[in-house]
Amino acid sequence: LVTSNPSPRYVQSVAVSFITGIYISGTSNFGSGEYGDLSAAVAAVLLDPEARSSTLDSDGTHGKAREPLLKVLHLLRSMELSGDQEREVLGAYWRDRIGQEAHNAPSVFGFFLPEFSPVGPASERGLVAPEAQLFDAPKMVGYMNAVSSLPMFGFGECEWWSGLGLYHSRYNLPDHPEEGSFTCAEAANLDPASPSEPLKLGWRPVGWGGDHNANGVPASQVVSEMDVLFTGGRLDSNSRSIIEQAYVDAAAGGTAQDDARALQVAQKLFAMTPEFHVTNRLQADGSTAPPIRNATAETLPAQPDPVTDYKAIVYLYLSGACDSYSMLVPHSQCTAPLDLNAQYHSVRADVAIDQGSLLPIDVPPGTQPCDTFGLHPSLSHLRYLYGQGEASFVANVGPLVEPVNDRTEYEDGVRAVPPALFAHNTQTKVTQSVFAQDSTAGGVLGRIGDALNAQASLEAGEPVEIFDAYSISGTPKILEGGAGISRSADVLSGSGVAGVFFSARDSQGGTSRPHT
Repeated sequence: LVTSNPSPRYVQSVAVSFITGIYISGTSNFGSGEYGDLSAAVAAVLLDPEARSSTLDSDGTHGKAREPLLKVLHLLRSMELSGDQEREVLGAYWRDRIGQEAHNAPSVFGFFLPEFSPVGPASERGLVAPEAQLFDAPKMVGYMNAVSSLPMFGFGECEWWSGLGLYHSRYNLPDHPEEGSFTCAEAANLDPASPSEPLKLGWRPVGWGGDHNANGVPASQVVSEMDVLFTGGRLDSNSRSIIEQAYVDAAAGGTAQDDARALQVAQKLFAMTPEFHVTNRLQADGSTAPPIRNATAETLPAQPDPVTDYKAIVYLYLSGACDSYSMLVPHSQCTAPLDLNAQYHSVRADVAIDQGSLLPIDVPPGTQPCDTFGLHPSLSHLRYLYGQGEASFVANVGPLVEPVNDRTEYEDGVRAVPPALFAHNTQTKVTQSVFAQDSTAGGVLGRIGDALNAQASLEAGEPVEIFDAYSISGTPKILEGGAGISRSADVLSGSGVAGVFFSARDSQGGTSRPHT
């Protein structure tokens, strides 16, 4: 709620309030005195001096990144999303577009991990930024597309396809004479012949005196009012000058339509400012803004030369829900006296797979406890690959620091074991680092990439990179190398490179045109 890196004192204060069920702030008491009273815990979080200090707003290690869902809801509420009638607001595919969607977390562990630390300044200083796990390229591009379309096209896709709604969204009018559900194109005025967005941002600056700037309010005053609503008065002077100039340029024509367009431009820019994405103040580091780089279109020959001397590792990580005990099962011809198939049925009981349903595979006699194993009935292609010598199985593998011979050694603590052995998130990190004794180690593929690049640089006598990494599932630990050694992995969407879409309307309000 307040900061991703609270001090130990702050954490202890909240913990004590949860345990005792009471929190005292000045002359006010919160809580019932019973263990686990959340009113005391929440008061301890929000009323602590560390949460209310304006001085800490300027501390780069304080504060937090804001979750995409909260940013969008902030935008909708502060800019007064509304329609002519009471309507159901239906957002769809937000998890794919911006990384979060209400009531649709990817797993029981939520949208991001509490210990996530992005490679770079945060990880170098031992800080965490959990929400930043959602700040990969496809999700940031999806967010930009969404907030760019919202001020102009409203909440829906009657006119635009990369926003927050759906073209076939259901708009419910419970208290209207025409009670029922309507498509996006029907709902604004209940006339399919003249489609219009039913939900739009209705906020107007106080000084305007109406739907347009009839009183000639200057851009500085409009931006100041929006600064309070969007960033709590934290807008950096550089960001302010950019937004004010963009507002002035858009409103130059002096018409009501120009006023509306200027406000839309300011809303889009505010939603993309760094201050809107974090809760602390920006710090000037003395550097100048990077030059604007014009991208040139890449062309490929019709018949490109084949790529040679190239090797790839394709890594698939199943985050959960794989019943490995029924993936590879002892089948028959097992070493006496144990009948491992019977033991499997005894342990697995009613979820065991019948022997006749398993897909048998053979191993060289005497090399394994059984000469025949069985694959799950759905793994016919994997069975084919095994038969062709293109796949193999490595069983009973897990994080290990040193051999632990029995349960007694584990319980007595005489052997070193990986951290938090039964914590899913910790074991995921350890599995992908393959270095259980060091919780700060990077991912195994990232470290391999560092080593390859370091070796190539040594041979070339100058820094070179021969290793590239790509992910279609966020920023996994396994691709994390050492800070500043190799380029970070490129994150792609499941369908390739995410594209930026923005619209251009002519001065008379003509149709929109997509650009990428």
